[in-house]
Amino acid sequence: MMDSEIEKRLKQMAIDTISGIFGQEAQTDFAKMQSYNNKDAYYFEVINSLYFPKNPADKDLHNIGKSICENLIILYRDVKTKNPKIARNFFNAFIKDYPGTNNTKLFNQFITLIETSSAYKNGINTSNYLMVWELIKKQLLSANEFLNILIGYINFIINFILNNKENKNLLSGSYKSKIDSFNKNYLNAVFPVISNIANPDLRNAIAHSKIWNDRENEIITYETKNNIIKVDTITFVGIAGTTTYLCPAYVSFLCVIYILEYTNYSSCTLLPDEVKNILKKQINEKLQLTELTN
Repeated sequence: MMDSEIEKRLKQMAIDTISGIFGQEAQTDFAKMQSYNNKDAYYFEVINSLYFPKNPADKDLHNIGKSICENLIILYRDVKTKNPKIARNFFNAFIKDYPGTNNTKLFNQFITLIETSSAYKNGINTSNYLMVWELIKKQLLSANEFLNILIGYINFIINFILNNKENKNLLSGSYKSKIDSFNKNYLNAVFPVISNIANPDLRNAIAHSKIWNDRENEIITYETKNNIIKVDTITFVGIAGTTTYLCPAYVSFLCVIYILEYTNYSSCTLLPDEVKNILKKQINEKLQLTELTN
């Protein structure tokens, strides 16, 4: 059952979308989705918006989102073969803490990231330097807050797959400890996009106002506990833009798992080919079950 506060925030988000707060495109897409007769069609629209971008120029960025989505699907698939209950808890992590833990649901960070991503996309081309600078910092901060929890789940699930043991400390440790575990298991190679975005030092620098933009030399400088880090402006802005695909990737992952687990074989065949290839065994099992019951 959905928490009443979460339900209230989702309703508010729908109202904001209808009113155009998230931009004309989001307003149009939401109206289109509301016209569907069933929620399955809505979920397919979400998935297809990631896999079949309207603007060909966005293909590279959409590929970033697809990469994240598909690796999350693989994690779900592999952990389910070992422990379906853990897989279900991973799916439910959007709105529920992992059993026996606190502050491990992704909902609050997800909603904040959607809001900042929308503000970033709508305002990044303004000529107001201060507004753009604040949007970039807020975007990177929100993305890292979201990844702080998501990476905990990635570590937790990989650890269970490898060791067949639940280590809930991986869900609730510090962001730095999660990144260390992430790198130790070579997950930075499996999730290269996330590896390039996730940055506890940058998150802390933004949160504690230890960052500044040297506009004359096009260098971003931020302080860590022991160092001063410098990044060229183009790279810094590029990372911020990439983070706007975290939410589409994650929500598409949730939609794919819903289609796999709660719809029939025919619906599963409508998934993008890349997704069907990942879930080939699971979809074939649905086919066999359908044949047995008919």
